[in-house]
Amino acid sequence: MFSFFRQRKEKDKEVEKSCDEMTPKLKNIENLLNQFSYSQNAKCGFLFFVGGSMLTIHSKEELEDLKISQNQITPFDINEEYEELLGPLRDLYIQDFFEELIWRLDTEIEPRKVSIPGTDVEVSEFNFENNKLLRDDDSKIEKLFDAENCLHALLEGIGEELTNHNYDLIRSYKAGMCFFNLKSQVDAQCTTEILKSVRQILTPTLGCIDQIAHSPTPLFEGYTNIQLALIALISRLDDEFSRTLWAFQSYVFYENQKEIPGIAEMPIDEFTAHCRARAIYFYNVNAEAIIHIANKQVHMSMFPPFQNGIDEQSSLRDAIKNTFGIPETNTFHSDINQKTLIVFSYFNVICETILSSPEKITIQ
Repeated sequence: MFSFFRQRKEKDKEVEKSCDEMTPKLKNIENLLNQFSYSQNAKCGFLFFVGGSMLTIHSKEELEDLKISQNQITPFDINEEYEELLGPLRDLYIQDFFEELIWRLDTEIEPRKVSIPGTDVEVSEFNFENNKLLRDDDSKIEKLFDAENCLHALLEGIGEELTNHNYDLIRSYKAGMCFFNLKSQVDAQCTTEILKSVRQILTPTLGCIDQIAHSPTPLFEGYTNIQLALIALISRLDDEFSRTLWAFQSYVFYENQKEIPGIAEMPIDEFTAHCRARAIYFYNVNAEAIIHIANKQVHMSMFPPFQNGIDEQSSLRDAIKNTFGIPETNTFHSDINQKTLIVFSYFNVICETILSSPEKITIQ
């Protein structure tokens, strides 16, 4: 799966120059990161991670797709540039960020142990501990916004190391691939598990870009920011549930097949009130048609159902906070993630309402 390093060759300068130009796919990734208002440090940190994650293969069938995706981001021979790419960087410092993230996730990953010749001492390539680079406390990652806060610190920290050495997005991507390739030479299984664990906790705004990076065919063209994030959030859920939720989101953002202007820009409280009104409308129109979705009970049941005469918005906010947490800082991407979760949560409210009430709901 991972290639071994060989002696570095003399590079053709013209080929190197052409490979260092931004490909259409990389431009698309950069544009999306800009859309979500990630900083230059965070963008470089994310491309570093994407470079590594391109080495994780789940099946033989996926190998060819990943090769195509790698070249779409930037054509690159991993064996020819690793010394130049990794030489300036503090690799153990970068590794500390990922090791702390795994520690905060409480993920069971067993590093490979290697005995030092002539001694009883065993060492590992990875040591998962709290390096206090992501947070100053001993807290674990339990909720989505815990993950967002720690991921943001990881991307910013690694990105700062990269930008301090004048790495752009292309060099950051290549450096990430070289870094994790090198780690895999010592402990391939553990390196793969680290990358998989990070991918599993990517927030909706990062998750949609990660999917685009790994796909050999174009994805999600023409969607709004919240729709992009929502696709990432529901992509691994029950297919029928996700398709019906997608029908609900069209009620949130569209009226008579025309986009309702200004919805995505609303403050959180106004957006919540708008989603509530559209959710009640969707429920009143479609309850009988989607009752089998609710009966599957694949939705999250901690959200309050609609009840006539009761305004559940305060209970819903508490349920969202208890389930997903809250962002530490007010950023544009955290705003998009919050609004994505509000749309998702109100569909769960609809499912709970179908299970508990046969009557139509009026807006209070």
